[in-house]
Amino acid sequence: MVNGVAQAANTEIDVSAANLSQVSYVFGPGGSPSDTLWVKANDGSMWSSWKSFTATATNQAPTVSVSNVTTVSGQVFAASSLVSATDADGDTITKYALWDSNTNGRWNVNGVNQSANTEIDVTSAQLAQTTYQAGSGTDQLWIRAYDGSAWGVWQPFNVTGESPSSATIAAGATLELTGASNAAVTFLGSTGRLKLDNSASFTGTVAGMTGSDTIDFANINFATVQTPTFSGDSTHGTLTVTDGTVTATIALLGNYMASTFTASSDGHGGTSVVDPPAMQVSQLAQPQHA
Repeated sequence: MVNGVAQAANTEIDVSAANLSQVSYVFGPGGSPSDTLWVKANDGSMWSSWKSFTATATNQAPTVSVSNVTTVSGQVFAASSLVSATDADGDTITKYALWDSNTNGRWNVNGVNQSANTEIDVTSAQLAQTTYQAGSGTDQLWIRAYDGSAWGVWQPFNVTGESPSSATIAAGATLELTGASNAAVTFLGSTGRLKLDNSASFTGTVAGMTGSDTIDFANINFATVQTPTFSGDSTHGTLTVTDGTVTATIALLGNYMASTFTASSDGHGGTSVVDPPAMQVSQLAQPQHA
């Protein structure tokens, strides 16, 4: 490149010494063959002889990021929602390899269930037709990516399927439901998260929601969400959340008569709803007069 303009190969490119700082060389894709370059200099009277050297582009393998998932058995996840891949060289990810260590759940590619303990290679385009269905218990899965030159390292993660009729959320944990479910969900701590990817299809119950427990209505647009409402009595009721297009009604077990449910962005376009604890008001004593 001379002053930002690409130069043709197999052609002598003359530049003045003053313009040398405007000259750059752009390496080819990682893993591509070495390029032989030549250079010579002129002192105002004559040229030196040509000197050659090689430029070889190194390749950095891609990396994938995964996270453990807790759900109920039978729920189906798009493979693309379970993994993200990056390449330090900017190379395009062309393939993924999947692995299922157990037989609790299963990968499915374009409608065909895949065997456990077998490498499953899919192109980037096929990843959109790939899903994972959670089974009962914990299944260890593995995934890696290919950038056209090298495979990245395998990354393991777990998908745990709880009972489809009853599930618990520990403090700090997330339970994700991708589709229809009638599970009885119970928060066991004050910092759990129930993520509903298709919130209108949840027909189960939720108990134990306190403090900073969160229900993430992933498919309800926070930009247009209306104020959450609750109707019920001291033992149970219905929490309603809508963005005008999608409406979710959640059956809550417990006394939420005095609750002030608030909505905020879940960081991905959806809506998170919490029942913040009531503010404590201190009663100040009246000043004493002498």
